[in-house]
Amino acid sequence: MRAAAERVIVSRTRHLDSFRKISALHLMVLASVALVACDPGWGYAVASGNGIRDLSRRYVFPGPSATSIVTYAWVFAGHLRAQLEIKNTGADRLQINPARFHVLDSAGAVMPVLPQTGAVRCKGRQEEALVFLNQNETCAMDLWIPIHNSTFGRNAKYRQITLVHDGVARGASAVPIRIVQDWTY
Repeated sequence: MRAAAERVIVSRTRHLDSFRKISALHLMVLASVALVACDPGWGYAVASGNGIRDLSRRYVFPGPSATSIVTYAWVFAGHLRAQLEIKNTGADRLQINPARFHVLDSAGAVMPVLPQTGAVRCKGRQEEALVFLNQNETCAMDLWIPIHNSTFGRNAKYRQITLVHDGVARGASAVPIRIVQDWTY
């Protein structure tokens, strides 16, 4: 009789331990979902750009030296995604060094890129470290940047960002690109 009672106690203890482990796992999953759900993120707007009416909050506007620029910047789940698309609208070839694309925070400091993302390249031209665009050709680049919000909301450090590309040239002339964007919602 005593052995049977001990087996019941051991069995109940194992079930209780299993229940606690499963409950802890469920709690962690629910907490993760709640944290992501409570991070609505925010977008960035370009005052001088015309918004493209798609769901991605992209902006298009004429750039320097016969270029057209499309930008997109969005923060979600602790990361800033910044996109810059440069289109050559001029007759002469445009030279782009994609690795020279970077983002500055409100204080003017360069924001570090996630190391896992590798070298910045033009989409569809991953093997080219230096890209030459003929008329109406485009180079689209992406950056993923970790950000650190404050405990009680957005970090003012990210109130304004500047997308900078100092690796664009037409012939021997540099074509500097600087786009200031302010956070929206």
